[in-house]
Amino acid sequence: MAMNSYMPSTMMGSLITLKRDEETTVWRAHQKVEELVYAMTKDAAVNEAQVPHTEIVLQCTNTDNTNQEATIIMYMQIPTSQAADAPLDIRAGEAVKEIPRDAVDLCTAYQRLKEGTDTHTPTFLGRAYQEQPDYGWVPGGYMFFLGFLDPPGIPFGNGDIGHGFFFESAPEKKQEMKLAVKRAYM
Repeated sequence: MAMNSYMPSTMMGSLITLKRDEETTVWRAHQKVEELVYAMTKDAAVNEAQVPHTEIVLQCTNTDNTNQEATIIMYMQIPTSQAADAPLDIRAGEAVKEIPRDAVDLCTAYQRLKEGTDTHTPTFLGRAYQEQPDYGWVPGGYMFFLGFLDPPGIPFGNGDIGHGFFFESAPEKKQEMKLAVKRAYM
């Protein structure tokens, strides 16, 4: 059965502890911004070497500074379409610990940006890994969180390709922004 949302009912108001290097911050989820569901059959999961999952974008508040907001993306394994209505013990049999490749790539990019001198991207707050509880969608499956602050300044664009800050910047400034992003992904 396809779900509109796999977000755990306990997520709003829950605390998310992010760690980056030796620094730890705690955030309280207060709003779901968006959810992207990547549902698939068991055969598709095997053929594509992927695991069905959902990506939930949350708006959160720092518990130490309630004026500080962050975006946290929660990646969570969901059951294959055949197991969606199955008992918990059957769904637990699908559990994996490995997070999706796109989550790993995004985490790596933010870590590289943090290590560099880039000031045009969101500040990386850290990550967290948890296993789903015994009553989760896939008991023992992964839940992975990535957090970041909104970048300083104004967005590169406004959703209208060819318009916005990036497109209206001087060629030298555009090149500087491109190089910062390129360094992060190489």
